[in-house]
Amino acid sequence: MHLCGDEREDDCSAYTGNGPVSGYCFDKGLCDEHMPSQEDEELSEIGAPSSGVNPAATSLPQRKKNLVVLFTLFSLAAALLYALSVVRLGLQIRDYANNNRFRVFPDSVAWHPLSYRRLFLQNPKWGDERSNRGSSPPYSFFEVSCPDCYSTYAPTQEKPPEVIIFFAHGNAGSYMQAHRLGILFLQEQKIKGRLYTFDFSEQANAHRGALLHHQADFVADTIITLYEDRKNETHNPPFIWLIGHSMGGVVVRMALSTLSDSQVFPLIAGVITLNSPNRQMPVFLDLPMWRLYKTLWDPVQKNVLANDRNGYRNPRILSLTSGPLDLMVQSKHTRLSDSIGCNNGSCIDVTTEHPKVCGKTLMTIMRDYCVVEFWTSAVIRNSLVRGDGISPESRNLKLRNWSLPEGINDPAPPPHSFSDAFSWWAEASYTHVGLTVLVAFSYGSFVLSAIHPLLLRLLLNLRVLSHCCADWSWKSLFTSSHTAVVMVTPIMGIVGHLLLVQIPCCLLPAMEGCKSPWIADTLVCKPTFDPLMLVWCAFAASGPALKGIWMGIIAYRLLQLLLRGSKFGWTKFWLVTHRACIYLRLPRWVRRSPTRSDDNCDEPWNRIIPVTVFGVVVFLCGVLLPLRICDRALVWLCLTIVLLPLSASYQTATFDSSDGRREEAYMLVSAYALLHLIHLHPFFAWRNALRSATFDDATVVDFTSRAVEVLLLVLILSYVMWPLYHEQRLCEQLHRDKLSSLSKALASPWIQRLAPHLCILLVLIPLVWMISVPVASFRIVWVLLYAFPCFLLGPALVSGGSGGTLLAPGTSN
Repeated sequence: MHLCGDEREDDCSAYTGNGPVSGYCFDKGLCDEHMPSQEDEELSEIGAPSSGVNPAATSLPQRKKNLVVLFTLFSLAAALLYALSVVRLGLQIRDYANNNRFRVFPDSVAWHPLSYRRLFLQNPKWGDERSNRGSSPPYSFFEVSCPDCYSTYAPTQEKPPEVIIFFAHGNAGSYMQAHRLGILFLQEQKIKGRLYTFDFSEQANAHRGALLHHQADFVADTIITLYEDRKNETHNPPFIWLIGHSMGGVVVRMALSTLSDSQVFPLIAGVITLNSPNRQMPVFLDLPMWRLYKTLWDPVQKNVLANDRNGYRNPRILSLTSGPLDLMVQSKHTRLSDSIGCNNGSCIDVTTEHPKVCGKTLMTIMRDYCVVEFWTSAVIRNSLVRGDGISPESRNLKLRNWSLPEGINDPAPPPHSFSDAFSWWAEASYTHVGLTVLVAFSYGSFVLSAIHPLLLRLLLNLRVLSHCCADWSWKSLFTSSHTAVVMVTPIMGIVGHLLLVQIPCCLLPAMEGCKSPWIADTLVCKPTFDPLMLVWCAFAASGPALKGIWMGIIAYRLLQLLLRGSKFGWTKFWLVTHRACIYLRLPRWVRRSPTRSDDNCDEPWNRIIPVTVFGVVVFLCGVLLPLRICDRALVWLCLTIVLLPLSASYQTATFDSSDGRREEAYMLVSAYALLHLIHLHPFFAWRNALRSATFDDATVVDFTSRAVEVLLLVLILSYVMWPLYHEQRLCEQLHRDKLSSLSKALASPWIQRLAPHLCILLVLIPLVWMISVPVASFRIVWVLLYAFPCFLLGPALVSGGSGGTLLAPGTSN
């Protein structure tokens, strides 16, 4: 390889497809011998060689050139096969649920109507609840009563124990989910029961850790306020139970830590969670959620809570799961072993498949009579176990272990399997890896698809492909975007998981991150070294990984179609405008042909339009209109699709080979904007705005998301303003053969060698870290933060002319 002159530029452009690569080209023999043939045109979509035909290329065996196509088709067929397996599994689960309906309440249990009375408690922290004015979202608190039960089912004892249940619903749930519990619990004659339920306005909270903190604070403050208002109404201290369904179980466990310093804590008899992700979230969707679980599993915090708190032990916790029928929250996510304060049998994991509970797996754990009867009997049985006196001090000492039906601690039967030979792959993936791999690899493939042309040219600049891949069939693996993404993404996941998770945590098990359950449960060295587990998990993850990869590729292609459609629309608009100007006989400088590319330095008016529109939209959305961050993210995405092709459409009607780099640069910005929108989970946010009138304000959205929004605006502004600067300043400098000091500095050899290496590292390192731990898919925001310099300056690093001059984003030679 050597530096070639101007007479070699045409030969090099036949290989690169877009002109010489920073003044470098391959050796004469290497460049001529391995030119692609016409049959490789389908591989030259982005960054691939052009259709220049060289007679020497016919000497390559046909089977070598077909390896690329076969590999791509095989991965696509495997992804489709896995998708069909998932569909088959879903149909089998539906058939099982239809054939095994939930048990209805028997005739012996009267279905009395219940009333829900909203309570307005005076709490200065939450403001005036009657007018929903305060510092919190509009949460509510209801007392559930059965008017007919008090006269029909009178307590059999003169002074029955008072049992109070506080129920918290789950993600996007309703406070009326406690209806069946109230019917059975309020008819109990051995106790004096009270049932309260929290209403979070059907708010979705699985995507925001801050919402869980808000709900937990509301639960704890409401319980404390209610206790202070009614502590003088009874002589005997009540038994308080906290019950939470799904994410509500996590909320009540968080509220438990707040209550630990209050007078209510000794009165809490226990906690029951129903299909709650106690061990980990199926997918961590934002940083506060990950920190929340990180705190729950912090070894220091665990040791503190395991000790006596003000002389009292932590309440016992019962985790009840419905089995494998719940595909969102698997049984392994609900386990409480090694959790906070779980020692000496205070925490128990029970599944509905146990014969002592229901003897079957359930799809809806809140509706079946056997489940309601089990947790109601557990509350009653453990509330009747009293100490030597009625004081909380003497009672709490004996309320450490559970009093449950005999044999409940026996090993549960094996989980029910729904699969056959065709759906076995899908069931294995859901059981072992779930949706985490699908989400992480979708992000990874989308990012790689966006930066593939950039990385390809950087590798060509670094002369990597010419040394290690002399055979054209192997070069095609890199130049074909689909094949490169399908091949590189799994390699990044496997290598990253081995180097960043398995090897460090097996060699240094005392590391802080290795003790988290989402890391510890995947290690092959615990409790004993089992390499087959790694192979089995890799097979289970292969299906969702391939599906996620192709989902990312399809999303990128759809975004590319939108950008090209915008470019085509603006081109037609300029043509119609030009013809209208001719018909109206407007001045010549106005009606200059939009297909002419000469004298562009004298026509800046069409470049000012995108800058003006950008400034107006940013001022409206950021200052005048009360838009939330998700709404603004959608506006920024539309802005990139509409404005970026505006200036390019004035010159050419389509994105041809000479305009390929401009499209690649614009796709980088559009991909950045789309990733910013997706990682905010706008559908959850918009649903909360419509159903619960709650919005993602500064207390809910993590600061990293707001930082990405600022960087996105800088990115859009730089790409929108560059054509204006380029036409007015750089054109004159190039015409006069003069460059600014900044351009000369960028053209220095050490910058040209160091910048591509740094650009590759800034993108690949955070991307590998995200894919290596798929459950932490929120780390896509860190990819956007660290890769911002590459998205901003990357096209400039590969768009140099024959003299090696670095140009700015979106410049085409």
